[in-house]
Parts: sequence; structure tokens; C-alpha cells
Amino acid sequence: MDALETALDQPGGYPGGLFWLHRGSDPPLGRVIRLLQRASDAGVECGLVRIESFDEILRDLVRLLPALDTSALNALATGRSRVSGAPEPSGQRGWPLIRLNGLAVTIPANCRKLVCTIEGVAAARSAVAEANARLIVTRTQAGVLGFGSDAEFRRVFDPFGITAFDLATFEKRRLRYESGERGLLRDALVEALCAAKNVRAIRRRSADLLVPVDAADSAWDGLRAITRQTTGTMPKHPDLKWHEGVGVRLDWADDGLWLLLDPKIVFEGVTDATKAITADFARERTVKRYNRDLDRLIDFWAKHLAGEALPALSIGDGIDARFAVGKNTAFSKLVQP
Repeated sequence: MDALETALDQPGGYPGGLFWLHRGSDPPLGRVIRLLQRASDAGVECGLVRIESFDEILRDLVRLLPALDTSALNALATGRSRVSGAPEPSGQRGWPLIRLNGLAVTIPANCRKLVCTIEGVAAARSAVAEANARLIVTRTQAGVLGFGSDAEFRRVFDPFGITAFDLATFEKRRLRYESGERGLLRDALVEALCAAKNVRAIRRRSADLLVPVDAADSAWDGLRAITRQTTGTMPKHPDLKWHEGVGVRLDWADDGLWLLLDPKIVFEGVTDATKAITADFARERTVKRYNRDLDRLIDFWAKHLAGEALPALSIGDGIDARFAVGKNTAFSKLVQP
């Protein structure tokens, strides 16, 4: 790890990018996160790639090589397959119904791209914030990518010597992992949902948490019918607020991006001293939410967040990000003839 970190200090370090393969659902070690953050700030193309196992990811990578006979690899995969047909249910029992939590997302085809001397994601976003500009941006090796008014882009980045002002197309290969482009789309999609769906976002590294702006609004009657209460303060801790909300993040599957929903209790004002209290409170509120209630929660959030042509900025010039979010999650069940 020391060598990997030292390489970032060298001129031209990681010319082909830095991609960390991570197995399992747990977050990577803090040192890994810091390494990728440093690489991103330095303008190095980087990302965290979640994998099932080394064998599978290596086989998938090898298949990308042109003019390669993959028959031996395919035979190996078949020999190691653990998939078998499920036995047919007997009696009056049917096949189990599995509710998935992914909504299909249609993304914009292009974003603005400009080349200038500003370095790193943090510096680019800091420049936008200091100029109080309505822009959604990131920084990759290709340059500054983003959505917003052309005039705003020039106002913010002209001091950094713009040498190219163009469009960039989102490539599928760059959306399969946590790339700068996928992060940009996630930021823009959350902005679009906040603008159209009466929610506000609490930003987290791995997912964004959405909670109602006005919990008393009739738009949340369906949520109240499931959870009884949608917001409140913790007993004996008036500064500690909780909300019924949903975690959202983008993930890649079946050759496309999906918006994943994770209904949960969202807290504001948490400190190290109150972490245990909030964990106990969340557990008590959710421990009896069995399949039926969880199904209703996912169904509510799916229908609430769905929409066509959802704009992130609602601007008349420049490049805006418009999304379509489907309202139906996928199911797995036996299809009757």
C-alpha cells in the first residue's frame, strides 16, 4: 500500500487509471478509500469495482480482449456452475415471490466537458461553491464534466484558462463501476428527485438519503399508512431528529443503470455519544417490518420517485440532465401459461 500511495506523488502516476477490486458488501478499508480519494483529487481516473470473486472478474476481463477464443473459459464456467433447477412446489403452496429493489433509469446522453488547469474533484466543486453557481460537476482525466448553463461554466472556470469547451458522451464501460461519470449522474439524479418529489437529500459516501421536506404534506399519507409516523425527535434528545426515508444509489446490472432503494430510518444530529441510542431506536422501529411491510415500503418509494423527463436544474440554455425513473421493480416468480 505504501508503494501505491507513493506512486500518486510521481509525475504521470497511474497513466492507465487506478481501479480497486473489492469483494463483499462491506465497505473497503479506510486506507483504500483515502487512496482512491487522493487519486480522484489528483485527476487520476479511478474507481471501486465490486466483484464476486477473482476468478469471475478475471474471466470477464479476458473476454474483452479482441479475437480471443473463450471456449475454454466458457467450459470452465459451466463446470463450476452451482445453479440447478428448483423443485416444483407441491400441494397448495406456490413459488416464492421476491421483490427486488431496483428501478430502471434512463440517463442523459451527454454532459458538458471543458479542459482547464483546475486539478481534482474537490477543487472543481470548491470553485463552483465559491462562485455560487448552479452547476453539477466532477473532474476526470478528460477534464471537467458537468451539467449547467454555458455562461455559468465560463464564469466559474475562465480564471483557470479554458482551452477546450465541448460535449462528452457517457460510455457504458465508464458506468459499470464507481467512476467520475457515474458519480456525476448520481449527483444530478438526486438533484432531479429533490426538485420534483418533495424530498431533500442527506449526502453520504456510499448512498444518498432522501427524506420528506414537509412530512405533513398529503403526498406522504401512503407512507404514514405503513409506518404510522414519518418524523420526530428522540426522547430526552430534542436535537436528535429522525425521519422515515430511503437510501438511493446507482448500480449497474443487465447492461444498464438502476436506482436501488433501501427504506430506512434517517437521523440528523447524531454524535459519537448518541450512535448507540439511534441504532437501538432504528432497530425497534424496523424489527417487526416483515416481508409484507417491506414490500409496501418499496412499492411506495418506487411509485413516489418514478417520473418521466425529470430535470436536475430546469435551465433553458446549456446542458441539463433529464432522467426517467421507472415505477415498477422486478419480480421473480413462476409465470403461469
